[in-house]
Amino acid sequence: MNNRSAQPNQAQCGKQNADPHLADPGAHDGLDLMTGAGGYDLQRKLQLDAELLAAIVASSDDAIISKNLNGVITSWNKSAERIFGYTAAEAIGQHITLIIPPDRWDEETDILQRLRRGERVDHFETVRVRKDGTTLDISLTISPVRDSTGRIVGASKVARDITQQRLVDRALRESEERFRAIVETTPECVKLVARDGTLLHMNSSGLQMVNAPSAEAVIGKSFYSLIAPEHRADFRAFNERICDGERGSLGFDIVSLAASFNSALHGTFPTASRPKRASAASRPRL
Repeated sequence: MNNRSAQPNQAQCGKQNADPHLADPGAHDGLDLMTGAGGYDLQRKLQLDAELLAAIVASSDDAIISKNLNGVITSWNKSAERIFGYTAAEAIGQHITLIIPPDRWDEETDILQRLRRGERVDHFETVRVRKDGTTLDISLTISPVRDSTGRIVGASKVARDITQQRLVDRALRESEERFRAIVETTPECVKLVARDGTLLHMNSSGLQMVNAPSAEAVIGKSFYSLIAPEHRADFRAFNERICDGERGSLGFDIVSLAASFNSALHGTFPTASRPKRASAASRPRL
């Protein structure tokens, strides 16, 4: 009986063979210290993890780029190709300033210094440049990459194109500014009242109607105090119904801060774009 057959359970036990005379003559010299099934399983798991990570990087909608501490690009996924216009072959080996406008090169210097200190850069919004010279708004998350000893050897960068989001935000701000201008210049009282009656906003015509010297004199206070006592209960019930999604109008008298009575028509409606039970504080009142 030879040496292998005398130790039939050697491979199954997963023991470490330090003696070359006891090694399986069919094993590959110098590749593995672990000859057992446990070592093979670990290697297989590491291989599967690496393949999964590579698949995630390849299929991500975000640009995922790695670079060394000198700023030289070492990897470049498909989304980086799509977003910036450079193929992986064109980008890898180039300095990261390939996609950074010259007036923002100082950003990269600062980022590299932070990475060397082991810091992470989260959701840093900036501007980058495509191959065709056009610029785009992006959000960057940058993390240091360490080797097996813990030494920082590079960085991974996730870049998300937020150009469209910025355009939408800009259009929304402009729309709000136009709406605010209309509200502030209309000759009628326009106010925003919460469900509990707190006055959240009132335009200049409304402030004049109640003889308020400034918005601060009434904003944040109960609008019910400006309603004539005999109409207060009706207005409160009406306001709550409107906050529940109803439409309607109500005639009532207001008491100005100068203690004089004014007759007013309170016409109001909920915004159609909000759910019926949305917060009352978010609904405009006209």
